This record gives sequence, structure tokens and C-alpha cells, in this order.
Amino acid sequence: MDEQVEELEGLMPVDVVEELEGLLHIPATTTTEQFLYDSGFSDGLPLVPPTPERVAWMMTGTDLPPDLVLGTMPPILSPCTVSNVAVNAVLAGCRPKHFRVVLAAVQGMLSPDFNLHGCHATTMGVTPLLIINGINIAAQAGLNSSHGALGSGQKCRANATIGRAVKLVLQNCGQALLGGTESTTIGGPRKYTMCLMENEQVLRKVGPWSPFRGEGEDVVTVHAVSSGVDQLTDTKCDRDSFICFMSAKIANLWVPALPVKLLECVVVISPEHYRMLSKSGIRTKEQLAQLLFDESNAICQSNLSMSLRVATINQVNQVTSNLLGVVGHVVSSLGWLLCQTSPVTRRSTFNKVAWSLLALWCIKRRGKTGAAAVATTLLLGTTGILRWMARRLASLTPKMWSPASIHIVVSGSSAGKFSCVMPGFGCGIKDSMKLSTCVTTSIPCAPANMESNAAALELVIAESDHVDKVVVCDPRGKCVLPRFIPAKRSSDGSPPRVLGLMDISKPGGSLFFDRLAALMKSRGVVTVRRYQKPTFSKQCPDALRRRIASECDAVVLALAD
Repeated sequence: MDEQVEELEGLMPVDVVEELEGLLHIPATTTTEQFLYDSGFSDGLPLVPPTPERVAWMMTGTDLPPDLVLGTMPPILSPCTVSNVAVNAVLAGCRPKHFRVVLAAVQGMLSPDFNLHGCHATTMGVTPLLIINGINIAAQAGLNSSHGALGSGQKCRANATIGRAVKLVLQNCGQALLGGTESTTIGGPRKYTMCLMENEQVLRKVGPWSPFRGEGEDVVTVHAVSSGVDQLTDTKCDRDSFICFMSAKIANLWVPALPVKLLECVVVISPEHYRMLSKSGIRTKEQLAQLLFDESNAICQSNLSMSLRVATINQVNQVTSNLLGVVGHVVSSLGWLLCQTSPVTRRSTFNKVAWSLLALWCIKRRGKTGAAAVATTLLLGTTGILRWMARRLASLTPKMWSPASIHIVVSGSSAGKFSCVMPGFGCGIKDSMKLSTCVTTSIPCAPANMESNAAALELVIAESDHVDKVVVCDPRGKCVLPRFIPAKRSSDGSPPRVLGLMDISKPGGSLFFDRLAALMKSRGVVTVRRYQKPTFSKQCPDALRRRIASECDAVVLALAD
């Protein structure tokens, strides 16, 4: 085998084995799979052993040097290198042709706009969804955008392993371990892998919608999703019923019919729905997003009375709460009337007949006054003023931040009237809740000799599988931390002289600290200093961290969950 490795050194872009960040020797008394699991590298599923030969094989999928640092990986802010990503890509079952997609996705995750720390520290169960665009990368990497595009199966190896590799990088390099900073309350299968390829062949064949991102270029978008997939079953499959049903799904994201100004959501349109919408006159994704935005706002407005009560619970007295409920009913009724006179969707036959009968009734009962009212309503309707008034009133109770917040992707098999929606992470109620926005990264071209180099190294891997002594590469990279770091203790066991109380600025934390500070003051044991992070969803700024370290002997954090 050594001779084969020497012969292959000229084929490899770099001497990868010498650049690896740590080798782990597996004891003869345990299996490789059990060793990887006991070491904490697994996501719960079996892993592919990341031997040096396999990591070298994975590195043939990129021209980047193995020691290139892509960024610092939360939550421990470990330097994340190309070879570190390669080790985790091997663990996940990727092939070299998938590796450049994984690298691009990791780079997107490390962007400050994505806020990776907040996404994985939350109890909500947020996870990265990868949305891939590009005809070339679809063919070269074998990505599936047809049957079961978000699921499993023989055709989904690329989707499944690419999404899984990204999660393993976060878990192993960033040390986002379940029960630690990975503190999701319920979780779900999306936590294993979530990778979606847009069906651009259908887009080109049917027209005229544009790709989600890239305009023909190979790109990957990292999108934080907080739940889903919530599927719409549309048996009628006409434009207006689809808009009504999908808008109702959007209006119920996070909290049913409560206007929270969600920063983003992803709507996956099946090809059959896409063909129907395109033929019905919806020429762009932006046009569909506007319709969904307006209709979901109208649905939220119809529930304004309950929304006001929920928003003010425990904040005002019962009389004020009831008064707000009455105001909500009045605004909802006005909004309903405007939406009926100028609906988002096209008028149904019943709607036209009902309004015609009402107009005749007004003219008959009120004569000239009724005729003037009907004429005025028709004028306002034909000039678009009523529509403008209805949309403006509904926009006061928005479910989404803006129409551009509704991200539309076409994917799935050609048959089946099924589309779905997934909410993002963060809302615009206040600045501290603007948690994560999607990030798009270009996927580089494949190395010139990738296929031949990978094929040659597969022979070396086959030979190494028969070696008795197994050595694997450390998925954690350069920053290997102990399981816990004990806080500093005084030599005589006395309590700290100065205790810092840091509120992470989540609702409820200040209440806990107010009580704790009062107890400390009453006992006169320590000096208490109060601090607060700018936002609960992001790591403590370095300046505040240094200040606390210089002023306090110990610190207590309030999670308030």
C-alpha cells in the first residue's frame, strides 16, 4: 500500500495526509463504529470511518489548501479549516463530487447574517436548509430535484449526505452538542439533514419563472428553518384556491393567525402547481409572493381581536384588555368588508351575485343616496383605491416582513398537487428578534482532475480497509476542548467578592435577576454588578466579555427559557 501512496502523490493537489489536524488510534478491543460513537462524533446514525486515505480522497473535490481557515465555528469559535470539513464530509458519506457544495454551504453558515450561534442555541429547533441552484452542479453532483426532493431514497444520496455533512461540521468542529448549546426542545428528522435542489429543468421547460438564486450559476443558499415541512394538499388545483390555502398555511406559521412579521419563510411549489399558476397568469415568483403576502395579512387581520389580547396578556388590566378586544373586532370588520369589495383573489360567481343583489337592494331602499353609494364604490373599485385601502389596512397586521420575505422554490416530481411551507428564524417585532437571514454562496468549479484522482485513491482506500490497525482523523479539528471547564475557585472556599449577573436580554431574565440581586444585597455577602447582552440570539460581544472578566470574580447567566 505504501508504494501505491507514493505513486499517487503526484496526482494529489497537496500532500493532504501531512496537513491533517490530528490522528486518533482506535484500540484493538473496539470496533471503528463504536469508537466514533463513544467519542461523541455521531449524529445518532452510523458513520463512515474518516481514515487519512478517505480524507485525501475527499480533498480531490477541491483546489483549496487543507489548512485554509474558512472562519470560526460557533459556539466554541473553533477555527474551521478545509480539511476539518473534509473529515466530516467523509463521516457523512459524501463523495468528492459533493465536497465543494459542502464547503460553500459551510462558508454561508459562517456569515454573520446567518447567525449560526443563534440558530443552534435556540430551544426552537432551528436547522440549516440548503437550497441549491444550477443545472451544472445538479448533473455533476447527482443532486435530486424530482421524486422525494426533500426526502430519502436511492436517488437522494447527494442531498442526504451534503446536508448531513454540514450538520456534522457544526456538531464536531463547533462542539454544538445535543443537551449543551444544541438545546432544541423537540427536534425532528430535519435535524439530520435538509438539502433541497430546485428543479430548474421544469422552470426552463414551463417558464417563465426565474431560479430562486443564481440565474443559471451554481450557488447554494443556507436558510434557517424553525419547523416544517407543512404540506398543502390542494385537490382543486386552481389559482385562487391555492392562494387562499397556502396563505392560510403562512398565516399559521409559528402562532396561528398572529401578526409577528416573520423575517423569512420558504414555499416549495410542486411542478404541477407551478404549471397551473403559470397558465393562470402568474408570471413571476414576485407576483405570487405579493398575493400570498396580502392574503396572509388579511387572514391575520380577521383575528386581530385575539392577537391584541395575546400581545397584552399580563401587561394591562382586564378592562383595558377587553377594550382592545373591541377595537380589534371593529378593525377586523372593516378589513373584512374592504377585502370582500376588493379581494386578493379573483371574484367568485357567488361573490359577484351577492354584491350585485346588495347594490340593487341599496338602490331600491335608499333611492338616489343608495345609487350614489353604489356608484362611488364602483368608482373606487375600478380606480384601484379600494384595493389600495384594503392592502394598506391588512399590512398593519403583517405575518411576513415583506413580500420579498416569502422565498419561492420549485421542486419535486411532475405529478402531485402538493406544495409546502417552512418558517424561517426571527421576526421584525423588535431589533433583538431579527435573528437570521439566508445567505447565498457561489459553488466553485470542480478541479480539473477530480474524477481521475478520486478513482485512483479509491484503490488505496480498498487496500487500507484490510489493515488491522485503524487510524482515523479527528473531526474536531484544531480546537479540542475538554467536556467541561470548571470555574475558578478561591483557595479557602469563600464566595466571590464581586458577582456579575448577565441578562441575555430574553423576556423573563431580568425578573429572575431582580430577585437574585435583592437576596444578595440583603445578605451583604458579595458586590453585585448587572450586565446585559445586546440580543439573546448572538454570542456575547468581545468588549463586554472582557469587561465582565476584568470586573467580576464569577458570573451568573439568565437563560429565561
